[in-house]
Amino acid sequence: MTTVAGVITRARTSLSMVVIPLVLFAAPPLARASLIISVQSVGANSPSSADALDIRLSNTGPGSVTLGSFSFGVSVTDPAITFTSATIATVMAPYVFAGQSLFGPTISTSVPGQTLDASDATFTFATIAGGTTVGLGHVFFSVAAGDTAGPKAVALAAFPTTELLDVNGSPMPFQNLNGTITITATSSSVPQPSTILLVLTGITSLTLARRHRR
Repeated sequence: MTTVAGVITRARTSLSMVVIPLVLFAAPPLARASLIISVQSVGANSPSSADALDIRLSNTGPGSVTLGSFSFGVSVTDPAITFTSATIATVMAPYVFAGQSLFGPTISTSVPGQTLDASDATFTFATIAGGTTVGLGHVFFSVAAGDTAGPKAVALAAFPTTELLDVNGSPMPFQNLNGTITITATSSSVPQPSTILLVLTGITSLTLARRHRR
């Protein structure tokens, strides 16, 4: 069955393959680099909503590279965590296609769930200098009530769900660096029946003692 998300993804892929060759002759030659796509580790309460984390791309090599398009996928195994959307409003580093985004501001291509896919491209190209980090996406998520406390792994999907394409439309090698969402479980402030009974017993005893002294 063809889903809306599947149609959008295929349309974006086709459009990216058309746009990227248009800048082939205008792009500078590719340089050697070491690229790392990483997931920001964050904390969140249970329950909570509108939490977010960044997906980042770091060029740790000495040379610059040119990027024509990208895609990524993230997932969690915790059913209490739901990814809702991804935008170009990255916080930890400037968005890689700032002012040149083809699909922004919302770049997610999947429905809310324990997995989320996103992609974007540009009509020109983005040059990422050596030693530079840029943002690939700002991912929103929510946490349901009753989740257990502790770190929950956020995994980047393997190639080709997560990929970088140069201005020639060719895949660029990279490394994945997963992150975590550390959950803090909030306790209920409603007193338990046994606690209420204990308090009432104490008040009654205090009242009787005062009457006895009189």
